Amino acid sequence: MFPCFLWRQLARCGPKAVDGEDLQALTIVCVVAGDFPALLPLTGRSMVATLLQTQLEAEGVGAQLAAMELLSRGFSTFRAYLDCQAVVQRLVEIMVSITEEAGEASGGVSYAAVGQAKAALQRISAADADVVGAGLERMLREGSLEEQRRALQAVGVVVQKQAGQLQGRVEGLAEAIVGALEPKRATARRRLIGAAGVALQGLVRAFSWVSFDAEAQLLAVGGASGRCVVYDVRTATRTAVFDGGGAAPVVAVAIAPAGDFVASFTLAGQLSVWNPQPNALAMFTKALLWSDMQAAAHGSVTPLKTMTIPRGFLGHAEVPVSALMRVARLQWTGSKTVLLRIQEASFSLSI
Repeated sequence: MFPCFLWRQLARCGPKAVDGEDLQALTIVCVVAGDFPALLPLTGRSMVATLLQTQLEAEGVGAQLAAMELLSRGFSTFRAYLDCQAVVQRLVEIMVSITEEAGEASGGVSYAAVGQAKAALQRISAADADVVGAGLERMLREGSLEEQRRALQAVGVVVQKQAGQLQGRVEGLAEAIVGALEPKRATARRRLIGAAGVALQGLVRAFSWVSFDAEAQLLAVGGASGRCVVYDVRTATRTAVFDGGGAAPVVAVAIAPAGDFVASFTLAGQLSVWNPQPNALAMFTKALLWSDMQAAAHGSVTPLKTMTIPRGFLGHAEVPVSALMRVARLQWTGSKTVLLRIQEASFSLSI
């Protein structure tokens, strides 16, 4: 157990920024708790977690830096007692506080704090890969205009440096980004469109299951759900939902020139070509059958053509998505021919 004087010292700390002996006591407790969490009783974890989160909002730069370092390094120990959404939101606020116009940190935040916030988000993601992506997605869906802008900037930054932090949330993030560009919110759309473009471009570069066609303004997103969803960025709506009929993740997608077709490739080895234009008959039929109304309303259809890639080209029976995403790439070589590359092997499918 920790010496009683440390608890007494921490217990007297309020919402103000800690410094001096109080900061030393907080540091000692967090460092030991990070290495030996069993030494810290549950009541102590709760008190320290609350104190650390309070320090993120404190005015003192030293307290902020210490809180980001200690909280992120001991995240596994303190997570149950933290408001994770609030933590991610505050770290994002600090991380994007360097204004493009002035080229300097704003809101009293130092450059050291900006760097520390990036490092803290990376450590938190290493402890729980879903926390950062989930926090950004929630900011985009539920946040104010300013929070949405910060989240978009953060996606653009994170996807350049640590894309793996967002891998499990790509589908949700893409949909949230498109949703933030709702045309009925004309003023918000104008303010967000630049940052949204950077974020989407980052996702396209980082993940083989995201594709964007600038001419048609269509975004196609695959992922672990086994579906490929197509969005019209101009209207911020889904235009099609393609379901291969299985649970195999979609690990690569590509939109044909002018958005005429969409190709997808799954972990099960199925290469498919789809028509992204809404199918009125399919919509009507699905609606009558009371099946998936969301899919029906946006023209879920069957593939125009498919090809199954021999298992030998995919490696052993259980290929991790993270491994296949690095070697599987789709590219349209013409208006009606798509090329799949898997390491040194290549396959073409024509409509």
